[in-house]
Amino acid sequence: MSTGSSIRRRCAVAVVATVSAAAALLVAPTTVSAASAGPAAAQQSSPPKPTATCFINQNNVNYRGGPGTGYRSHGQVHKGQGFDITGGTWGNRPADGMWWNEGTFWGGNGQRYWVRRDFMNC
Repeated sequence: MSTGSSIRRRCAVAVVATVSAAAALLVAPTTVSAASAGPAAAQQSSPPKPTATCFINQNNVNYRGGPGTGYRSHGQVHKGQGFDITGGTWGNRPADGMWWNEGTFWGGNGQRYWVRRDFMNC
């Protein structure tokens, strides 16, 4: 047997072992708890910072649990109410084809609600 074929055989065995170990890592189930995940996990659970502040521009404006009239109204607010925006999206129904802002009300309970953008001055 030549030295070259012996080296090729050892390299081939090493490659197969490495590929097998990598495949086992990809298939092995993993669980990550918030305690073991470190600071990144804690940041994901914190509320988002406001990106803008707006004010409601009409009376009796519904605020909802999601971005559209298909979501339950949690109440109404009136002209001048402050609203800190934390996100937004387009409504997904034809009647809701406006931009919806997600955020929290000044003096509210800190829960995030959705209000249509055209009912706000930003």
